[in-house]
Amino acid sequence: MSLLSRKYPWYVAARAQTMAELLLEKIFPQQRLVAQDPSFPYDFLLSLKARAADRFVGVEIRAVERDPAERYTFQVRPQALQRLQSADVQILILILNVKENHSFYAWADEIQPRGHGIAGTVYCSVPVGRLTEDQYAIIRNRVGL
Repeated sequence: MSLLSRKYPWYVAARAQTMAELLLEKIFPQQRLVAQDPSFPYDFLLSLKARAADRFVGVEIRAVERDPAERYTFQVRPQALQRLQSADVQILILILNVKENHSFYAWADEIQPRGHGIAGTVYCSVPVGRLTEDQYAIIRNRVGL
């Protein structure tokens, strides 16, 4: 699901997208944006140059106006959750506080459903880490770079 198709005010979505693009350049200096397609279960598909073969990573962007606690909680439609968790690439979730310029990250394969939400959605949570320069190498290592 595209960042811009969610119910964010346009300026929040634009700010989050800009923050994400700048962060991704720092985390993955050799990355190339392969696609940004509304049919994907994530916002970006990146191609990363690795020693043996290119790696692909999906990036899901979530805009917030308050820092998450140790876990980020959100609602999602069951079909979207299933697509996120069964994607054939690793999906990095960037949780971006657009008011404070704070960045957090999580992985889609660690999302845990927590119960039924409103209008057919599912409440989910995922453990998050504060995104600092020290974490960039950990993220690169997790995707095989």
